Amino acid sequence: MDRAYQVYALLVVAVALALIWVMALAQIESVFSLMPPEAAELTLRAVLAAASLAFCVLGVRAFDRGPFSFSNADIAYLVTSRVDLGLVLLSGFAASLARALIVGAFAGVAFGVAAGAAGSSVSLVVSAVVFASMFGSVAGAPWAIGAARVRRASPRRGSSSCASLLLDRGWRKWIAKGLVALIAISLTFLSMTSAPGFLAGPFSCWLGPSLCILIVAESVLVLLLGRRADSSEIAQETSLSYGTRHDMFTSLSIAATFGTDAIKEERRRAKVVRRRPIFALPQSEGAAAIFSRAALSVARQREGWPLLVAAGAVVAPFGAFAVSSGPNPVFLILWLFVLQKSARSVREISRPFADDLRIRTIRDNLPFRTRTIFALGSLPGFIVALSAQILVLVIVMLLLGPMGIGASVVSDANNAGILLLLAPLTLVGMAMCCAFDAARSFFRQEELIGYELPAFVFAGIPSLMAMMGATSADVLIVVVILDLALGVLVFDRVG
Repeated sequence: MDRAYQVYALLVVAVALALIWVMALAQIESVFSLMPPEAAELTLRAVLAAASLAFCVLGVRAFDRGPFSFSNADIAYLVTSRVDLGLVLLSGFAASLARALIVGAFAGVAFGVAAGAAGSSVSLVVSAVVFASMFGSVAGAPWAIGAARVRRASPRRGSSSCASLLLDRGWRKWIAKGLVALIAISLTFLSMTSAPGFLAGPFSCWLGPSLCILIVAESVLVLLLGRRADSSEIAQETSLSYGTRHDMFTSLSIAATFGTDAIKEERRRAKVVRRRPIFALPQSEGAAAIFSRAALSVARQREGWPLLVAAGAVVAPFGAFAVSSGPNPVFLILWLFVLQKSARSVREISRPFADDLRIRTIRDNLPFRTRTIFALGSLPGFIVALSAQILVLVIVMLLLGPMGIGASVVSDANNAGILLLLAPLTLVGMAMCCAFDAARSFFRQEELIGYELPAFVFAGIPSLMAMMGATSADVLIVVVILDLALGVLVFDRVG
């Protein structure tokens, strides 16, 4: 009976994923059908640039920490047995390659549908093969570099010392890192500056076969270099990696990179404690002191800069586009999901305010109401997020405007001006929702409302109106009213 239920659950999930995939392809086709053929070429250039950047990041990281992941039992077996380490590393390489090929194939099909809708003649099969080989070559690069890093160098003639690692010396490692970065920068430059008609070349002759040859070369390198790998070095590295990867409560946990917000914050605090502070608190009094301290906190904790940029330049513009693009259920549901999952990025706007409340000795000595501390403590982060938003929107309009893509993207809105107004107003509402982390519940005074419920209401009401066919001007008015309503609630519920 359990087996039958598992099969039933698997079928239900498979059907749901298939329907979501078909809906996503239909949405991609509808969006790119409004764009000129140059949109497909621009998308391909962006994907190639992103792949080059991923190659640079993963390759440089592999010189310090390889992609090896073995359990304690595997480590003991590797050290005590005479197993061929080349085959062991090759098996890990094959697992990573398989995952990358699957993801790349799906991405290639999506790109083929988008290019076909934009008017470019791209075969879905060729697109899937090219993207799969591209993703596979990027995923295989850390394994080849890691295998070279743990390879034992040949001992010098007449030396009685043990053979060192191939990249054990610092200058060798830095030269190798520089070469990887130079290759990535060169590939990015070529993909972004090549002549028009770039789309026909890679898909017709050289890119797909070249990437397949590169994958084969990576597998051969992993096998040959792995046979001379130092098992003790692999054991030491993977034991540390395995221990931190599965220890969810340490500040050094690898899970902190993709884990819960609490784990990420613990890891961040550990970095801040070890760092030498920069700048000094300016001499100021009253409200200016709270603003200066918040600005200094934003400047010192550089881990929060990407979060502020993501909140201002990605989350808020996407929400503005979703609610102004008409009854589009995929974008609207995705907007509700993104706003909830981006809580850490949005809360970064008011992080100095949250720090003041968390440290009771500071809060008790501040002669201001909590709402005043929220406004002053959140203003520096909001300015950074808004500046990033304005910069990104200007760049997007400048890049897409000459090709007519920008006008096509916002064709469902009355005009691009409404979309440009919605983005900062959405950011204002997102920042307002952070104040409810310090707001008492309407029903139980000992409980806090929190960010999640106001954020859901703030995103849900415009999304519901968009589903009902409201115009973008109507949605803009509703967002303004919601911003004012959130401000009134913050004034009332936050002491």
